[in-house]
This record gives sequence, structure tokens and C-alpha cells, in this order.
Amino acid sequence: MTIKLDLLIKNGRIIDGTGNPYFFSDIGIVDGKIACLAQGLGPSNANRVLDAAGLTVCPGFIDTHSHDDAYLLINPQCDEKVCQGVTTDVIGNCGFSLVPLTDMHRDDMRKASAIMGGSKLPHDFWQLSSFAEFLTRLENAGVGINVVPLVGHGTVRIAVLGYENRPPDKSELAQMKRLTAEAMQGGAFGLSSGLIYAPANYAATGEITELATVAAQFKGIYTTHMRSEGDQQMAAIEETLKIAREAGIAAHISHHKIAGRNNWGQSKDTLKLFADERAKGQLVTCDQYPYPAGSTFLAAALPPSFQAQGPQAFAEKLKEPAVRQAVMDEIESGSGAPWENLIKGAGFENIIISAAPRHEHYIGKSIVQIAEMETRKPYDVFFDLLIKEQMEAGMVIFMMDEADIVRIMQDPITMIGTDGIPGFGSSKVHPRMHGTFPRVLGRYVREKAAISLEAAIRKMTSLPAQTFGLYKKGILRQGLDADIVVFDPQSIIDNATFENPAQPPEGISHVIVNGEPAVEHGQIMGATSGQVLRRK
Repeated sequence: MTIKLDLLIKNGRIIDGTGNPYFFSDIGIVDGKIACLAQGLGPSNANRVLDAAGLTVCPGFIDTHSHDDAYLLINPQCDEKVCQGVTTDVIGNCGFSLVPLTDMHRDDMRKASAIMGGSKLPHDFWQLSSFAEFLTRLENAGVGINVVPLVGHGTVRIAVLGYENRPPDKSELAQMKRLTAEAMQGGAFGLSSGLIYAPANYAATGEITELATVAAQFKGIYTTHMRSEGDQQMAAIEETLKIAREAGIAAHISHHKIAGRNNWGQSKDTLKLFADERAKGQLVTCDQYPYPAGSTFLAAALPPSFQAQGPQAFAEKLKEPAVRQAVMDEIESGSGAPWENLIKGAGFENIIISAAPRHEHYIGKSIVQIAEMETRKPYDVFFDLLIKEQMEAGMVIFMMDEADIVRIMQDPITMIGTDGIPGFGSSKVHPRMHGTFPRVLGRYVREKAAISLEAAIRKMTSLPAQTFGLYKKGILRQGLDADIVVFDPQSIIDNATFENPAQPPEGISHVIVNGEPAVEHGQIMGATSGQVLRRK
């Protein structure tokens, strides 16, 4: 008996995600799965036919590092992602998941997540408690892409300790381990950390190891925004590997970069360290975004000791001249401080305000430009923004070199992630939210010839699927999920810029999520065929 196909993709050049050379084939889809790959499949046996002649067909892209936790509830179709070919989104990164929540510290978590959309969520969301409840909420929203959730160490710490700058006592650590275990039982794929951010950076290595050990018991992964991506990076990598070895867990370095001019070229050393560790049997991988600038909330540039007790507390403290002077002294004491000194590493001229709801006229300007415009000192602009915006001020910070970006991209363990922060209102978010994947394929594959097309697709598909345990995704193969991108390798390109980041890419004609069209002929269709995945 001949099976009736829901969708037939004809005449495409297939790059299957494994890294193997392309081949020509048709693809038949039934009930959201790839039913067959073969040449000469008859269109008369299909409900719909997509002619991909002259185009490349590959698995849907997996964004290994997103901050779409709140955005998926606010805009479940996640248009910025599907238009660049993303069909699966890893959320809960950098130690920030939206749950678990406890009654004592719900408001702390709401404030901590403000820049990522937490302030836009309805009041009833903040009555949730467990990880499982959050995943059910996502499912009920009707998401347009697949979701891979991580539980954040920072969130777990806030749930138990708030913004206290101290280690947990025995009972508090037990509670943190219990919350981590409940999140893993609820479906989390692993534990993430963001060790440049308060209050996570108050944690000793042993605290993180204890929680990573819990995640390891559920066969999860440990992903980390390390304590340093600049002057102290090698020590931060050693800490990461120590945690992974002692916990018995695979380590994944988030948005690997070499930050700060003094450190440019160090990717030779970091990548060698990763390779040496893998040779010893320790699994370690990384992801990156293909841009010379990063982005986060402005408060991350404050020394950690001044962030204790949370945003409202540091905003009050910064009104005092003596506190301002103490902050300046600590920042100016040198870039070799035992914390990520972003201002010393980049300079105020390279810090661009990307979000500031109460200061929209600042958006797109550097702190130096704002200071000159208002005849003020850069530090005063910085402090006053933090007082008035607290966690809602965002920045784009230029600090990387192109040679390191290319070298990291070429390494076989590197995959691709947007690290995108959603834009709301007049925000000028980082262009990576709109352009990451087309930028790799257009600029680094076609224009720069830094890597082959097959290698780039592998970094976006089968490598992250293998790393995160997504066994039905990442490869075009019979029986696997029909997450598919159809694009023109000769025209695919990103259009998003730092000046105008909200511009969609070109060259992607069709995106299919679990067999349903999310993009057709370049137009977003509003599909709701995504799935909230749970670690099994």
C-alpha cells in the first residue's frame, strides 16, 4: 500500500546535518515525521508539493543559547527565530530560568529577569512555582518552535537565598539540590550557570558542583557563562572542567569568546585546552555567536560586591557619592580583578545602550556619547542609568577580534547560538537576535570561505542535537522529526545591523516545524507546531 504524503519536497540538494557531502533527493513527510528520502517520489501521492530545485534542504537549526524564556510566552511563534531557520530553542541559559520560584523571593526573580521580558509577563505567571508548571504554561501558549529547557543555577540560588552574598548553609544547600532535582524530574535537560552575574557569582565552586552532580544523576548537561571570558578566562575554564569532572557531567561553554584587546589571540590556548580535555575523556563543547560585540544588562558591569541585596538595594547605594567613588576605585584598579571587569576591558566608548525604557533617547548611543551630549562624566551616566533603570537597562559591548571569532568557529566542537535578548518597544537589541544563522551561512561560509557549508550546517543541527540529547532532531533521516529549512546558499544573508537590528534576513524560503510550515516563500505563517521537549 502506498502511503499518502502530507508534504513532498522535490528536487532539493540535501545537506543532512551529519557533515557529509550533499546529495540530491526528495523528502516525504507524514504526521510530522520524515517518512522517506528517495529520488523520484511522485507528486501525485502528496497533498502538497514544495519544489526545491536550485535550493539547499537541511535540518532545522538548533539555537543552543537563547534567552527566549519569557518571549515564548509573550510571542509564542518566536518570529525572529523561525525567519532565520531556527526550529528548536534552548532556553534557561546563563543561570537564568524563570523557575523554580519560592514565595519569599518571587519578586527578586521578576526583577532579575526584567531585561529578558520578565517585566512583561502577567501577574498570574509569577504565582507559578515548579519547573513542570512552567513547561505546561509554555505548551498551553502554543509555541511555534521546539523548546529545550535548562534550569538556572542563579534562579535556584535566588529562590533559596535571594541576593545574599554568602554561601548557603547545609539546609539551604539541600533545598537548592531538591529544587534542581525537581526541575530535572520536570523535564530540564541540564543545569546552566552565569557566574559573572549576581547572585550566582557569590557561589563557590563547590556549590555549583553539588548542583551539577544532581543534574548528572538525571543524565543532564552543565552549560556555563563562565566567571570570565577575558583576563581570567583560563582559570574560569579550569573551574568549569573541575566542576564537570567532579560532577561526572558533560560541560558546555556558552558563547565562547575572547574578550578584551589584551587577550585577543588567546583562542589558540582555549581551544587546545578543550581538545586536551576531550582526549582525556571529559566531554566539553562550546557555542558562539558570529559578532564582535556581546550584550547583556548594564548592571553586569558593576562589581559583584555592590550588587548584594538586589537591584533596588544597589540603586539606593549608588545615590551616595562615597559608594560611587568606591565603585570607580574598584573598576579602575585594573582589568585583572577576580571578577569580569567589563568597563575596564572594553571602555565606556564601546558600551552602547540597547534598552532603557525611561531613557529612550539614549538608545543606540555609547556612554561616552551620552556624557558628551549632556556635559557629564561617563561614570555619572552609568550610575544614574542604574539608579533609574535598575535591571531594565541593556547594553551592547564591543570587545572581540575577528581572528578569534573565525578560529573558534572553525573548531569541530563549536556550535552556533544567538544569545539573543528579545527587543521590546524602542529597544535596539543586538542583531544576533535576528541574524545569527544567516550571517554564518552568508558571510562566513559564502563570502569568507572560513568553513564549508556542510560543516556549518552540522554546527547548527546534528552537533547540538547530539550534545543536548535531542535524538529525533538534527539530521534528515527516515523516522526523525520533520524540522527542515530550505534556503538559497547563494543569497542567504543577514540584514540586521547594530544600528537597525530588527531586520529579517534574506535567502530562506521555507521553514518547517514538525511537518508544519512556519515560513513559506519567506513569509512567516504563524505556525504553532512547536513542542516543549522534556529530558527523558
